[in-house]
Amino acid sequence: MAAMSPFGHGRATTRRLAAGGFEDASPIDCGLTPIALVAWHFEARVGRDIPDDLAAYVRHSAWRSPPIFIACSRARWLYSQRGMVGADRK
Repeated sequence: MAAMSPFGHGRATTRRLAAGGFEDASPIDCGLTPIALVAWHFEARVGRDIPDDLAAYVRHSAWRSPPIFIACSRARWLYSQRGMVGADRK
């Protein structure tokens, strides 16, 4: 199994993001507001509404913190919208 970054993606993914100039991209750099990225994650990927207590949801998930959740969601959005790494997976 590939080594994972603190943001939940492997070294190959991190290299691809860097090669595309998106390693440290913010949601705004990707053309989204943070809340639009959160909405995309839940509505398009997960198929549910945004939880009422998003912070609690993130703390009790694999992401552990909002910055990690945003970074992982950003990477997944880039993959699905820009075709950087594979396809969007549910």
